[in-house]
Amino acid sequence: MSQPNTLHTQIFSHESRGRRSHPYVAIQAVGSWKYLSVQGTTLPWESGAKIVKCDAAKIDLQEKFQLHETDNVHIALEDSRRNFISVNPSGAASGSGNIQSWERFKLIPVNGINNAINDYYILTVHGTYLAEAGGALTVTAQPTTVFRILDL
Repeated sequence: MSQPNTLHTQIFSHESRGRRSHPYVAIQAVGSWKYLSVQGTTLPWESGAKIVKCDAAKIDLQEKFQLHETDNVHIALEDSRRNFISVNPSGAASGSGNIQSWERFKLIPVNGINNAINDYYILTVHGTYLAEAGGALTVTAQPTTVFRILDL
């Protein structure tokens, strides 16, 4: 059961030549994706829940990691056997089992009604396994997940 989206995760944004950088930013997800990965770290991500950094031992809502609003981020899907599948920006699955490499997805400004100037979305993909063993992965590009970048 997802929790109300009332908190956010603080993340550190590094300075990079030629790009605007926030000293600290908060990122708030609006969407229903199951997993997001930033710089190779898998993040549980459920509708209405917080983006968190996790590893095999713990989940930490306040873990800081480097991310910039124009940086690329990585995404992967988890199949029904709890194996990870890397997904290309085109929406094609590039493998099953353990992730061998992460594709990079860029945060893109959202310019539309009901979106603030600091809203961004990431071109993400939605996947479903059709069978438990050896099933095909169906993925569809979904450029609708909004990330709100906030100055702290």
